[in-house]
Amino acid sequence: MENRDSTVGNKLTIALVKVALVMLVTMTLYEAAKQFLFPAITIWISHTITILFTTVGATFLSYVVLNERESLAARLMREAEESRAAHALLEEQLHLTQILLDALPSPLYFKNQNDEYIGCNAAFEEFYGRSRNQILGKTAFDLFPQEVAERI
Repeated sequence: MENRDSTVGNKLTIALVKVALVMLVTMTLYEAAKQFLFPAITIWISHTITILFTTVGATFLSYVVLNERESLAARLMREAEESRAAHALLEEQLHLTQILLDALPSPLYFKNQNDEYIGCNAAFEEFYGRSRNQILGKTAFDLFPQEVAERI
């Protein structure tokens, strides 16, 4: 979740930098146009127009950024819900797979690349007289005498 929070923060920061750059360019162009189009305007009127223009522009761009943030938050919420649903489905499939393995009469096991047991069926537990919790994460050499472990 922390990674997603930092992603949201990064995207919001990028959006705010874009807003600042757009405002800088827009205000520079606006000031140049104002001086060209209205050379005889008083400083008071010039500043009043600038304040109004800046307020309207900043309000609009803030609205755009906030909408982007809200849509980003909604997307993250949707993705989190989809992730939870996918996780629940995988848990259900894993449970079903374990039920099927446990129904088999032959002892079955599976190991990772380090030769540690990462799964087994009930027949394997019964054959070796150990519970699944005692087996998982261990190697054959952790559980059995050397002559037995070498054959497994």
